[in-house]
Amino acid sequence: MFFTLPFLRRLNFHRRSQFDENFKQFERGEWGRYGSDKKGQSLLHLAIIENRLEQFKELIASGFSKKKVNAWGMLPADLARFLGRKSFIPFLEPKRSLPLITIYRNRDGQKYEIPIKEFEEKLKIEYIESLEFKYPDTLTWAVDKSKKQLRKQNIRKMNRWTLALHQKSILSSRGDHVYVRYIDQAIGYGVFANQDLPALTYVGEYTGIVKRRSLKRIDSNDYVFGYMAGSKNTPFVIDAAKKGNFTRFINHSHAPNMSSRWVVLNGVTRIIVFTNRPVSEGSQLTYDYGKYYWRKRATPFLI
Repeated sequence: MFFTLPFLRRLNFHRRSQFDENFKQFERGEWGRYGSDKKGQSLLHLAIIENRLEQFKELIASGFSKKKVNAWGMLPADLARFLGRKSFIPFLEPKRSLPLITIYRNRDGQKYEIPIKEFEEKLKIEYIESLEFKYPDTLTWAVDKSKKQLRKQNIRKMNRWTLALHQKSILSSRGDHVYVRYIDQAIGYGVFANQDLPALTYVGEYTGIVKRRSLKRIDSNDYVFGYMAGSKNTPFVIDAAKKGNFTRFINHSHAPNMSSRWVVLNGVTRIIVFTNRPVSEGSQLTYDYGKYYWRKRATPFLI
C-alpha cells in the first residue's frame, strides 16, 4: 500500500504552541495542578510533547502531579519514553538500573551477563526498552489508529487475550531467558533460548524508532519491522538500525519457532514476538520476516 505525499505531510504539520498559552494561564493562577486541556493533556504532558525542559522543571517544583494520566492513558514518564525525551525522565521516576543482558562468547564457549552499557559499546547501538516515535504527531497518529482498532469487537477480544498472556512480561523488560551469540560473518548475530521455553512464551518487544516508511531506504536497512496497527500496512516502520533491543538480532526462518503479533497496551500499538511451539535451551529463536522484506533483498540463509 502506498500513501500520497499530502497525507504524509499532514502528519507533521507545524502547529501553534499549545503549551505557551496554557503556561501563561498557569503563571496567572488560572491553571490548576490537576488541570487538562480540551485534548486531555496536562501541562506536564504538553511540556514533554513540545520539549520545554526548563518550564517542565518549574511545573515539577510547583507540585504538578507526576501520576496524572492523559487522555491516552499515559503517565508523563510513559510519554517521555515514547518521545525519547531522556532529560525529562530523572524528574519523573526514581533512577533504575537496566537489566543485564546475556551474551555467548565463542572463544571460551561460555555465557556471560554484561551491563547494557558494555553491550551498547561493543555493538554500536543504543539499547531502548520501548518504542520511540520520531515526532509527536506520529505518536498522535498511532494512538488514534490504535483506538479505532479497539472499537472492533474481534480486535478487542484478541487484544484482551494477548494482554492476559503477556502484559506482565511486556512491562517487566525481562532478558534472562535469551542470549545473543555471534554466528558467522554472513549471518552476524542471533538470539538463542537460555532455557527451555514452553509454547506461547513471551520473548520480547521489537523496539526502535517509529518513522515514515521510506521506499528508497527501507531495502538497505536490515533492522526494520513494519509498524502494524490492524490488518493493513501503515506509512510507518520500526527502525532498529541505531536504537533497539536484542530482538533486532532475531534471524529469519521459513519454519520459525516464534510468531509476531501487534498488541495495544497503554494506548499504543506494540509489536511482540512469542514462541509458537516449545523451544529447547540452546536453540536459535527465529521468526518469518515475510515476503515483503525479501522483495529486494538476497535470498535468506535457511535456518
